[in-house]
Amino acid sequence: MVANPPAGFANDITTSWAVGGLMALDGSYNVGVTWLDGGIYQSFGTIGTGGVSLIPAIEHGETGQYLHAVKTFAARFAPGLGLEGPAG
Repeated sequence: MVANPPAGFANDITTSWAVGGLMALDGSYNVGVTWLDGGIYQSFGTIGTGGVSLIPAIEHGETGQYLHAVKTFAARFAPGLGLEGPAG
């Protein structure tokens, strides 16, 4: 998890995964840090429209801004939702 992924992150992922790969992307940290700049929306949009079967991933018990954002991504580029369980 990084607050500021490299500038070419979304394009690099699209190039690598657009051959039918499924990807789950957890943007919760990004939303918490950079909610106002729309970075998570841009990343999901670039990757999803680039041909990657993309689903959002959430942590068990997620609340707040990221859960709200996930509603806009759910089933947009592929059906499903990644759920991260507690460690252990």
